[in-house]
Amino acid sequence: MKKILHIANVDRMIHNIRLELLIELKKQGYEVHICASPTVPEFVERFKQEGFVFHPIDVFRGLSPLNVLKCSYAIRKLIKKEKYDVIHSHTPTGGMVGRMGAYLAGHDCIFHTTAGLYFHENMSARKYKFYSDIERYLTSKTQVLFSPNHEDIETCNRLTIKPKHEIVFCGPTGVKLEKYDLTNKTECNATLIKDLNLSKDVIIVGLVARLVFEKGYKEFIDVIARLNTQGYNIHGVSVGSGPEEEAIKNYAKECKVTNMSFLGYSLTVPEQIKGFDIVLFPSHREGLPIVTLEAMASKVPLVAFKIRGCRESIVDGETGFLVDFMDIDAMTERMKQLLDNADLRNKLGENGRKRVEDHFTKKHHVDRQIPYYKQFCPIDL
Repeated sequence: MKKILHIANVDRMIHNIRLELLIELKKQGYEVHICASPTVPEFVERFKQEGFVFHPIDVFRGLSPLNVLKCSYAIRKLIKKEKYDVIHSHTPTGGMVGRMGAYLAGHDCIFHTTAGLYFHENMSARKYKFYSDIERYLTSKTQVLFSPNHEDIETCNRLTIKPKHEIVFCGPTGVKLEKYDLTNKTECNATLIKDLNLSKDVIIVGLVARLVFEKGYKEFIDVIARLNTQGYNIHGVSVGSGPEEEAIKNYAKECKVTNMSFLGYSLTVPEQIKGFDIVLFPSHREGLPIVTLEAMASKVPLVAFKIRGCRESIVDGETGFLVDFMDIDAMTERMKQLLDNADLRNKLGENGRKRVEDHFTKKHHVDRQIPYYKQFCPIDL
């Protein structure tokens, strides 16, 4: 049986974002292995139930030379032992140590799916060159590079970042529409309001993201603070965990933003997003963010910065609003426009759901990748 190894930084990335692809590969007749840092026991158990083989290796976030070297050699050892037919890496850290480990093992069939190129337009020129040079080197060892958006493909072509075979648009990981059944949307909103002990007429403004400032939490809090001074009855809700949680909470206190709840990491994100009225997403860097698709699938309008990924998922004025990077004034005005007009929120929400159905389901994502497995690693009939 042909064997495939998927490498990511943590188990939840595979579980939450790539699980459907792995399930389909197993259905196609491949033996699927996973290499990642184990963080959630339930996810590791789910992998076993699906018939996958899980290899715990501490591929932590962070690109320190010592961590890269240690993990790369651990992965090299695993590849040499198991003799995989395809190595498929994910995430910036997983992509670095996975591709390096595969190269050191002499493996010549390496796939990588970017979560958006690590370098981006809002980075300093020095950092941009440093990380783009790393990606150019790693991609030269890669057979197929899968991109979640078209902008990254254009960037790679412009910077001569070329894999051995080709760069392929796979789209974002997409959403499973059955998880976003909207028959209980009103109930989800009422439950969230009750659980947070809020007034029934409050408008809930949500953000689902890791608790790091790069995801836009400072800007989220700044916008909430401005809207508070103008008398809007709103409540901010954060869903996620992360290493900068305390710093973010302290910043909210400094800004006197008390109308905000931090719900932590959640296994019931669809129910929570369906309870939001608006998603405010001031992230600084994205590939093609899943939260924008989850919001649209839930008929929730968005306001986001006009960055790579968001430009591709959100249609400005149709499914939400895009504003220039770090333009907090414009972001606040767009929020006011939505807060003042329930009909507009409903219209943008309806348009967003249709856009996801047409372009951004998990089936779209999986179907764009399977042919490359069949091309480079055909199953013997």
